[in-house]
Amino acid sequence: MRDGQGVKAYSRTNTPCPTTATWSTLAGGAADGILFNGFARGIGPPGPTPDPQCCTPRNGPFTPYNAATHVCCADGSVATHGNC
Repeated sequence: MRDGQGVKAYSRTNTPCPTTATWSTLAGGAADGILFNGFARGIGPPGPTPDPQCCTPRNGPFTPYNAATHVCCADGSVATHGNC
């Protein structure tokens, strides 16, 4: 991850979803304070225990989703349970 000033954090985790990766600072410490969709990794709004997953369509970018509340549909879209 970078901003206008350079690299801020990196991950060596082999995952297509940035929300499920382990992030480190250039100094080698844990990269705290990174937000994904407005929430810190592993922290989200009140509700079921999050189950972060990735929906990867045949063509196009992955979509991170919470499998506790959503499903990855056959067409690669993400919907709430029972709504594909």
